[in-house]
Amino acid sequence: MLNEGLVKYTHLLLVVPLILYVGYQGMNNKKIPMNVSVLMMAVSVIAMFYHMGCFRMDILPPERKPYLKKLFGSEGFKSESKTHIVEIVNHEYRPQHMHVRKGDTVRWINRDTSMHTASSYTRVFDSEEMEMEDRYEFTFEKSGIYNYYCRPHPYMKGTISVIDH
Repeated sequence: MLNEGLVKYTHLLLVVPLILYVGYQGMNNKKIPMNVSVLMMAVSVIAMFYHMGCFRMDILPPERKPYLKKLFGSEGFKSESKTHIVEIVNHEYRPQHMHVRKGDTVRWINRDTSMHTASSYTRVFDSEEMEMEDRYEFTFEKSGIYNYYCRPHPYMKGTISVIDH
């Protein structure tokens, strides 16, 4: 299963450099008018910063938001908290390493026939033993790196990296 962020922002990794390159080439070989090249480059950079969360959409008048949403494909960078899933399958956490934002929730689901836990080494979070199809959730309010393991199976390890934005 692909990382949702990777799928969501892949177009930025591909399209923005392409637009910048075409704009730059247009400035060098005069096949594209200078003002079009500059406009293409400016729009691509604005789109990149927009998706990175550098612009606050909550200060825009409501009538402007639909236009930006159509142009850039999202509401802006005031991110809403999300729930991320970690499945426990065949005595391992999937995914084993995860990056989330502060305020996001991670939900562990035991898909294994054995009982498992999601237990932080620093005791920030600790699930009870989960039977098959049991779930445990924890919302990360502080940024940092959280290493965790399964108490009955200490060789099972995982990491949650929490960033501010």
